[in-house]
Amino acid sequence: MGRLVGVTNKLTTWVKDKLQTVMDDVVSQLDITKMTTDQEIRMLQIGLQYLLPKLKHASGEPEDIWEQPVFFRYLY
Repeated sequence: MGRLVGVTNKLTTWVKDKLQTVMDDVVSQLDITKMTTDQEIRMLQIGLQYLLPKLKHASGEPEDIWEQPVFFRYLY
């Protein structure tokens, strides 16, 4: 019998915990005052990928897209 649905793999959990520990240690040792502007921007680019939610890709099909008129014209 395998593991139950929704229960994470023990090895996966262990690896993620270890990686988190290593990342925390590396980040805590970074000295931002010694970084160049390019290095700071690159670090922000990498970090934001994990902080901001990813946008869902729109297929561009006509049924997925509908537009609202910018100007409304009232006919009397």
